[in-house]
Amino acid sequence: MCPSLDGSQNTLQFTMDFDKPKWPDQDVFPLNLKSPSRTVRNVIYPDIEDSAEYIIVTGFTSLSNLIDLFGSKDFKNNRLVRVLIGFEPNIKGRKKYQRLGLDKEIKDYWLKHGLSIMQGGAVMHLIDKINRGLIAFRFRDKLHAKIYVGDNYAMLGSSNFSHNGLTTQEEANIRVKNDDKNPFEQQQYRDIKLIADSYYDDSLPYNEKVIELLKDLINEVSWQEALARAIAEVLEGSWLNEYKDIISKLELTKLWPTQWKGLAQAISILQSHSNVLIADPTGAGKTKLCTSLVLSLQHWLYDIGRNYRTESLIVCPPLVLDKWASEFKAFNRINHAQISHGLLSNSSGKNRKKLIEDLNLANILVIDEAHNYLSADSNRTHLIKDNKADYKILVTATPISRKVEDILRLIDLLDVDNLTDEDFIIYQQLVLKPYLGNRPENIKSLRKFISKFTVRRTKKALNREIEKDEKKYLNRLGATCKFPRQQEKIYFTKESDKDKAIVKEINELAKQIKGITYLTKFHLPNYEVSSDESLKSIIDQRLHGGKQLSIYTVRARLRSSKVALIEHIEGTKKAMDEFGFEGKSNDSGDKLGSIERIMESGKLPFRHQKFKSEYFPEWLTDMESYQLACRQEYGVYEKISQLAKRLSNNRELGKVEELIRISAVHENILAFDSAVITLYYLRKLFEENYPASKILVASGSETDAGSGKVLDIFRLDSDVGGKCIALCSDKMSESVDLQRASCVFLLDTPSVLRVVEQRIGRADRMDSMHEFIDIYWAVDSDEYAMKTDERLFETNNIVEQIYGANFDLPEELKGRKFEKLSSTKELIKEFKEFVDKDESWTGIHDSFQFVINLKEGKTAIIKEELYDQFTNVSSAVKTKVSFIQGERNWCFIALRGDKNKSPRWYFIDELGDIHTDYPDVCQKLRDNIMGESKGLSWDQNSLEHYVSLFQSKERELLPPKKRRALEVAEYILTMKLKNKKIDSEEGSAYQEMIGAMNGSSDEAVDYERLAEEWIQILQPALKLKRENNRRKRTILNLANLKGEYRNMEFDVPQLLGMLERCVLGKDIDKRIAACIIGVAAGE
Repeated sequence: MCPSLDGSQNTLQFTMDFDKPKWPDQDVFPLNLKSPSRTVRNVIYPDIEDSAEYIIVTGFTSLSNLIDLFGSKDFKNNRLVRVLIGFEPNIKGRKKYQRLGLDKEIKDYWLKHGLSIMQGGAVMHLIDKINRGLIAFRFRDKLHAKIYVGDNYAMLGSSNFSHNGLTTQEEANIRVKNDDKNPFEQQQYRDIKLIADSYYDDSLPYNEKVIELLKDLINEVSWQEALARAIAEVLEGSWLNEYKDIISKLELTKLWPTQWKGLAQAISILQSHSNVLIADPTGAGKTKLCTSLVLSLQHWLYDIGRNYRTESLIVCPPLVLDKWASEFKAFNRINHAQISHGLLSNSSGKNRKKLIEDLNLANILVIDEAHNYLSADSNRTHLIKDNKADYKILVTATPISRKVEDILRLIDLLDVDNLTDEDFIIYQQLVLKPYLGNRPENIKSLRKFISKFTVRRTKKALNREIEKDEKKYLNRLGATCKFPRQQEKIYFTKESDKDKAIVKEINELAKQIKGITYLTKFHLPNYEVSSDESLKSIIDQRLHGGKQLSIYTVRARLRSSKVALIEHIEGTKKAMDEFGFEGKSNDSGDKLGSIERIMESGKLPFRHQKFKSEYFPEWLTDMESYQLACRQEYGVYEKISQLAKRLSNNRELGKVEELIRISAVHENILAFDSAVITLYYLRKLFEENYPASKILVASGSETDAGSGKVLDIFRLDSDVGGKCIALCSDKMSESVDLQRASCVFLLDTPSVLRVVEQRIGRADRMDSMHEFIDIYWAVDSDEYAMKTDERLFETNNIVEQIYGANFDLPEELKGRKFEKLSSTKELIKEFKEFVDKDESWTGIHDSFQFVINLKEGKTAIIKEELYDQFTNVSSAVKTKVSFIQGERNWCFIALRGDKNKSPRWYFIDELGDIHTDYPDVCQKLRDNIMGESKGLSWDQNSLEHYVSLFQSKERELLPPKKRRALEVAEYILTMKLKNKKIDSEEGSAYQEMIGAMNGSSDEAVDYERLAEEWIQILQPALKLKRENNRRKRTILNLANLKGEYRNMEFDVPQLLGMLERCVLGKDIDKRIAACIIGVAAGE
């Protein structure tokens, strides 16, 4: 209504003509319009089909559609189709191609974007047409025209010959007819054709290059070549070049190729499982590898939009805090906090509160020397276990012991949610019933699980890599890197005959020790035991263990020095006062004091009520007998101490003299002993007998100035000159770099091979400045030698499997012990075999080892010479496909890596089941590929079947934790939808999310990214449930949150934001690097 000038109301009338056309005739002006349904394709494709000759002038992004049309369809009228490829002005980085040429730009564009493997048959057919002269390609730079000319029509406009240009993008084109009845229009046709012909004639031939490009994109090859391509994608790490912002910084630090490959492997593991175990041998450059890993992981998180979760924290031994900081500074980064692992054990009050806050803030947690976190009851283990950082990087060269308990603790650190449902059940059973660890299949299963997380290359393998290209392995001094060769040498200890007689007497006395200080509490083990026989057996084992451990400790301290034995019995201060020296700051030992305190308490040992008195000897159940036993034990220790004081200095002084002798050959010597007090005593002997010698004691304590001096003098680029002998405790055998040392001197011989390996590892490093290092082993007299301990070791192997004991085995007894104890020569031989066979990690292998074995070693199925052809090929070289005849139908698929996802392998068996773990996939390949398998021609039907099957099961292929997270989320949302009080907006968001998770959504969803988003939501709820769990023996994983659906709330914007971030960027069929399809004979 509108008022008139006189104030009256007049009605305005409008006429709307719905029949008036809004758009011109489609045949004259081809357009892409949704309503009415019009596409340029519906006009232009019939023109092509009706023409004997046709010319297409288009941009290079149209190649995929050209393949789809001319590779999949034959036009019976076509004698020749000419295609002129022009440039695309809006491609990012266009300026650099003005120097390199359009043909280079076209190739780089398509190698980056790739084709779908489903286009493979069309590619082969198009190549055939080019070779037969049915289609001809040319290219011309600076050409941006879009022209299409056939026998009857010519079209000029904006439409590219791409799928979008012909169907969906809003374009404008004009089409004219070659009509002799309309001279004006016919002349327009002729002029447009002349333009197209002229551009074509004035362009460069492209047939050979387009064929080369098409073969790079999708190439039918032998199965050996397809497999080589797949292996290279996994092992070489070329896909990391997608991390362009960080790569330039990595290159400045000159990562060794082995570090580069380890980096790619570790990122792959982290992207799948969120945790990784870096277990390369001592001296392989793990610290630099891990700093590179942290920065690359942060870069990836920024790249995928998770830049708000990139805080990192390094937990490491105090002596290497500066080493970690300097490695980060090499990348011009300082915002990576490092804390000493000592704080985790000893902090309290405000310091502990701040420490916990720092741990909770860390999204990326690096744990150096991770083997130190396997003690179930230690403060630091609990803090690390309870921490729920998004990503954990565990670092250790120290082998995990074969104890079931240590394997379970390591799985705790790696997150039990990464276990499959089947493995989780095994894990639960072993925690609650550890005696089931005697079943080899259980331990094998859990070791296999740990292997999924492991980066572990042997020294032999690393040296082989170096030999391939030594120029790429340089240390900070510019010299070629390689692990030095070890030269084993021996020296004789010089105890007198009188000393030997005294030691023999000590050994006899030690047999009387009962081990009372280890037998003060008898708790039930952490598993159910009910029968009298089992309960009695536990007591017998503990009595044996306590006695034998006591005897072993006496003998081990005696091997170190007489001073170490006296410290063990009387305490540190009394031992130093006895021999007139100072140095050791912390008190230890004092068995006599411990026994005195037991007697003064007036109490019998604690025992659980289930342990009946008849299980024990009388001296453990009757107070009078117990006091008598304590007095007798005290007396035995007292006699042993008095005998030790009668020993001469010959043995200790002999070691000093030997070190002086070899210092004439070696400038820097590392001498290791298990007892710190022995080191200070030896320093006293040096000062008294060789005062001019430079002697440093390195106890490994963070407050020890000597340790810092040793680190400074023995580092690779030290500028401190002169000879130096460093007397080191075993705390100095972890983490630190002492590669200026050319000699490692074993003052005592550890009973565990791992400890020897760690000691030698301080000098035996890839960036060592020495070609050879000497290792000196002691030849003890029979009275001191380890062969006397052989029976003790057998007993301690039993003790290692006891749960619920009130004492822990000393660190020096954890791990595989020497078995060939008859002579030093046998010890050396056993150690060399141990190192050569890499036995320290038996049962736990590198996560890529089964992939490596396909191309290396006696069981390789392809030749390494063939593989080498692919090692320097960019990951942009796309898909290799092979079809072979076999006994059954199967398919192998290898996905390439890019900046968002790392490479993956899959094997689809004859039942349609898909295998995802590398060991399983590799075994399936071996089972199904015969050496001379007959190659078959391209089989498009089989290819489409397997790719479609693969796509349909994409969610099922997720790693266990991510798959479980989606299952729990879908269950919780489904249950919440049953609530009638839910509002429509919330219900709609829930349904949309459920649709995305179950595959019914219209959008292609990145399930892996969606799972990661849900883990961020579910993990805090799981942590809270674990903290409130009253049944401490109940082990919880994400699946236990299903029952919490009533307590969980989700914001609608939060859910919609998750969906938006998880739309798939690139279809999975475009990420296939290699595919081998086996077709059963007769099919």
